[in-house]
Amino acid sequence: MKNQGKNASPLFKGMSQSREATLFYGESVDLFAQIVKKNFVPGTYTLADLGGNKGEFLSKVTEKLPEYSFKSYVVDVNLGIEIGLNAEKIDGNILENKFEDKSIDIVFLRYALSWNPFDKQKDVLKEVSRICKGVTIIQHQGYNDVQISEQDKVFSKIFDGRIPEIARNDYFPTNLSQVEKWMSELGLRFSRVQNRKVENISNLFIEKYRLNEKDAQLIKDILSGCDYLMQTCWVLDFRN
Repeated sequence: MKNQGKNASPLFKGMSQSREATLFYGESVDLFAQIVKKNFVPGTYTLADLGGNKGEFLSKVTEKLPEYSFKSYVVDVNLGIEIGLNAEKIDGNILENKFEDKSIDIVFLRYALSWNPFDKQKDVLKEVSRICKGVTIIQHQGYNDVQISEQDKVFSKIFDGRIPEIARNDYFPTNLSQVEKWMSELGLRFSRVQNRKVENISNLFIEKYRLNEKDAQLIKDILSGCDYLMQTCWVLDFRN
């Protein structure tokens, strides 16, 4: 089970307090809804949210699209599904889904790549290309292309156990150039629609994990001088 944090579900619904959480989570609902509207006329479509936790984000995006009808799926290792969400939950890893080739019109992959080991992230992109027949929206949190080693060294410290609430060994952030290199090698047609540096990312961790005052100060001290992540969004088009 992934350690998403005590306050993860509200954040995934866009219910954020800090500026950083709003940028990373709150604004994503409108962004994804706008991309769907731009690429699909109102109608009935299949939609799969890969790594979508309990479907909190999917629920909010579909609320923004009342003129559309979806046969929805949520794939995640975390058990359970958002109350009231009309979707089928598939408990398991993204790479172990049950979808047939080219069976899904719209795929969401939001902040899911970094939960997979580096040697599996390209496989995730390949799996997306296998199942999607329409459009995939990928939103990613990763390192700056020019400061990879420094960020990796610093961020590894916040997950190594010194802050128990955040401790984990399954976080593998990659940088923009690496992800786009994989997509190019796979022959995927993509466009980058967002790429920005989100400063003071420690505030997001503080809110998401409800850190006490001591741990909140500790994470700020650890990330001092490197307190940011890059937020990037791509649209992959699999239509002929």
